[in-house]
Amino acid sequence: MPNSKSAITLLNSTSSRFRFARTFLRLFSRIKSQRSATFASAPPDQLKRQSQRIKMVAYSSMARVAGPRRAWARALLFKLQTRPRHRTLMRRKRRPSTSPDDQVGKLRRLLPGGETMDVCTLLEETANYIHCLSTQVKVMKAISDQHLSTPN
Repeated sequence: MPNSKSAITLLNSTSSRFRFARTFLRLFSRIKSQRSATFASAPPDQLKRQSQRIKMVAYSSMARVAGPRRAWARALLFKLQTRPRHRTLMRRKRRPSTSPDDQVGKLRRLLPGGETMDVCTLLEETANYIHCLSTQVKVMKAISDQHLSTPN
């Protein structure tokens, strides 16, 4: 575990990775305080609900760090804020397959808010979204590695 001075330096860092980590951990601590059972002893339906909460916290943190200048971040935050609170588990509807020439259409569906963007903006937003996703993966991996290496 790092000493307190280096931990404070990390928390005050302005890089997107540390801003994401700080935001994610703050939101994640709210989930942990609301959690009634541990992951090991939770029934499968509760595990699924908890993993969905963690996923929503991770996406929310990522979008908050990206800021309101990014269209995908605004779309993702809007989607998270307007989602139904208690939704039954539904299967996703399969979309009809598109022709291989419709790569831009596929990209539009993958990027939050991408349906209304022109191609140049879509590519720029996609690059930023991929960067934020990779940052999210690195931070969550570091957190899990730290948690697994800490003796209980």
